[in-house]
Amino acid sequence: MTERRLKIGLLSDLHAFKPENGKPSISHLPANPVGSNPDPFGDLENIIASDPSLKCDLLICPGDICDRADYHGFDYAWKRLNALKARLEAKALIATCGNHDLDSRITFDPDDPDPKGALQTITPQFPFDDDGDTNHYWAKNFVVLTPLDGVRVVVLNTSAFHGSKTDEQQHGRVSRRTIEAIVKKLKDDPHSYRINLLVCHHHLRPLRGYGTTTDTEFVKKGGELLEAICPLTDLPWIVLHGHRHQHNIEFSTSPGYLIVGASSFSMPNSGYLNQYHSLEICVDSGSSYPLAGTISTLSWATGQGWHQRRAHPGTDEGFPPLCGFGYSGSMENLCIQIETSIGDTYKFWNELAQDISGLRFLTPISQDKLLRELGKRRISVQFDSNGNFGQVGKNK
Repeated sequence: MTERRLKIGLLSDLHAFKPENGKPSISHLPANPVGSNPDPFGDLENIIASDPSLKCDLLICPGDICDRADYHGFDYAWKRLNALKARLEAKALIATCGNHDLDSRITFDPDDPDPKGALQTITPQFPFDDDGDTNHYWAKNFVVLTPLDGVRVVVLNTSAFHGSKTDEQQHGRVSRRTIEAIVKKLKDDPHSYRINLLVCHHHLRPLRGYGTTTDTEFVKKGGELLEAICPLTDLPWIVLHGHRHQHNIEFSTSPGYLIVGASSFSMPNSGYLNQYHSLEICVDSGSSYPLAGTISTLSWATGQGWHQRRAHPGTDEGFPPLCGFGYSGSMENLCIQIETSIGDTYKFWNELAQDISGLRFLTPISQDKLLRELGKRRISVQFDSNGNFGQVGKNK
């Protein structure tokens, strides 16, 4: 069977807001910025104009487009996302709402509570151009899309119950009824899809909490949803989420799923980088890596714009400039192949990756493990000025 590739642009947690005198800036994304304001969207559009490799098939935003139901911010950021889709020449913009996009705490008009009302009147229509898809999303809390041949996307509203129970806004939720409806929809579709995506705001499984705190913000019954959909496809599901403002990646073969959590796009969080991710997904059932791919990441900072940057050692700032997913073999095997290839000289990482394909498909954690194993063999890896792997050679 022929190989299938899909390129995705991924950004999340924009937190756009309307600036007000006397109030501190919430994010680096003020609505309608003037010349002195930061402009992450404008900076990204400038890079895309000079780097065609950033163009993609789908642009995906897993929510928190505005901050605290600031609909001036939402209106501004939603228009910028649609403009970015056009700049990237993407076939579709796929988004879902986050907890900040809804009036979860009914603060605007307690006498006329309508948490999702403003989102249903925005222009361009949110989240989809098609009335049927949009209405199904709001009524059933999910929708199934087929934006490209061989590609199926489940878009889930994990904030659907916000505005009801008093503590509901503290986490995501998918109901058992919704899980059953999703499974039925998937089973009733007679077509075969090589790539299956699930887009949601909150993470489906508990993550490491902030500091020493326990994570309680995950999707209630999210694990049940994964267990229900994973057996329905031959290849792993790819789950894309936001919410935590930090990168996250999990790869499992049993059950089969890949989870990628996007970093924030414009938040001034100390210790976390603002990032834009380009995912290239490759599926080939006849290869050693039936589902694998790479994640290329740009980081943004005021005064610097978008650039490649490697996180500081020992930190959890964000994705490195380039990582991947899909390799499940041993680090020792990769070390042996690298050692054999370089001999007593040196090679550049890109040269090695051409011959040792598993090197392209390493998660950040696997990359760190490999570096430690190479160090034990007295093999050093130098990084280039952009933070990418560079020269690899034996220590003399």
